[in-house]
Amino acid sequence: QKGFDASKLRYKGPVDCVRKIAAEEGPTALWKGVTPTMVRQGWNQLFLFGSYDLMKKSFFGLEREDPIEGWQSTTIGLVA
Repeated sequence: QKGFDASKLRYKGPVDCVRKIAAEEGPTALWKGVTPTMVRQGWNQLFLFGSYDLMKKSFFGLEREDPIEGWQSTTIGLVA
């Protein structure tokens, strides 16, 4: 939807968009593309949190339960 002419816009707003898509393509069309996104995010979080404890131990010699300071958490987060 580009432009400023309201008569040329396909949808009038988010609710209208949902209604039209559900009516034209069926309700499942609202979730097209969600599976690849969820898989990508799953792998992203797996590596982020999986590497966090490893880096905590190798950088600072701390175990999972040991508290860390803000700068340490920022360092690990930037590297992860």
